[in-house]
Amino acid sequence: MNKYTRVMLLVVVFISISLVAQAGSFVPGSADDPIVTKSYVDERINALRSELAGSSKSASNKQDATANDNTQAASSTGSPSSGTSDGGSSTVTTAQFKYTVVKLKKGQKLLGGDGTEMIVRTGKAVAIGNDGGNGLPDVTAGIDVKDGQEVGLNHLLLVPSKDGRGILITGDADAYVMVRGAFEIR
Repeated sequence: MNKYTRVMLLVVVFISISLVAQAGSFVPGSADDPIVTKSYVDERINALRSELAGSSKSASNKQDATANDNTQAASSTGSPSSGTSDGGSSTVTTAQFKYTVVKLKKGQKLLGGDGTEMIVRTGKAVAIGNDGGNGLPDVTAGIDVKDGQEVGLNHLLLVPSKDGRGILITGDADAYVMVRGAFEIR
């Protein structure tokens, strides 16, 4: 055996011994590898369940109050499905977790508020951008639909802020749009 082969063999043996020694140093139940009993896990799960149950009750009470407030606001500002035929506008705030189906005619605009989500189900619509040149984020396609570009059917659109962004109905047929959040019809 030549000198180079001996040195390489010695290095390989040294590394192998080091790895075997390192692997055996972890003892189950030590600080490096703690053992958890089933009763401990069950106790933690039950504590989390009771914590979640308590928070969901208070959240549902808040949600019910918000839904009642939003229903009252919607009834005082107009029906979201009726739109306006006289060129006026109506502002509607929907319940936080529910979509509202809105029927729009050619030429009507649906402008969203902060965080409004909309899905064009039928009809043709184009995006309305803001003055800064920003369009509507199309979450489904992962693109930004610029001002004047056609909006894809069944694509989730997001209005980041209330700055005039929304959609304009361009097709001759009525368009049905699902909306979640505050919006305005013009």
